[in-house]
Amino acid sequence: MLALVCRWMSWEIFRCEIDCVTDPTTCISENLYKAQTDALVSGGYFDAGYNGIHIDDCSPAMARDPTTHQLVANATRFPSGMKALGDYMHASGVKFAYYTAESYTTCEGYPASRGYEQLDAQTFASWGVDYLKVDGCGGEECAAEWL
Repeated sequence: MLALVCRWMSWEIFRCEIDCVTDPTTCISENLYKAQTDALVSGGYFDAGYNGIHIDDCSPAMARDPTTHQLVANATRFPSGMKALGDYMHASGVKFAYYTAESYTTCEGYPASRGYEQLDAQTFASWGVDYLKVDGCGGEECAAEWL
């Protein structure tokens, strides 16, 4: 049986808006994703089949943790961290979807998973990620290996 999967994704509307001083309600942040989670449920979209919130590009810090090499959330825009945000979504019954790329950086230049696939998989699991989007952006050095 095929299950219908419908998720709200930030990219199409909010892209990589990270200026939370100028745009506090529309910047890529913990507040945006909590508000969208709440709207998904309270607006009846969850009951209509939209069962997840997908965090796209631009959420991590610009560098991995220097000791563990794990991806970490941008501390200013995601002060509680990704696990807490995933827990918030799950408490509402909403699935937590996340983004990375199979290149050294994401399409917007944030750290991606190339060379860290195993570590990132463990990190995403520890955050409670239910679904992962892996983008194909990257230079020719990546594309040649995919062909």
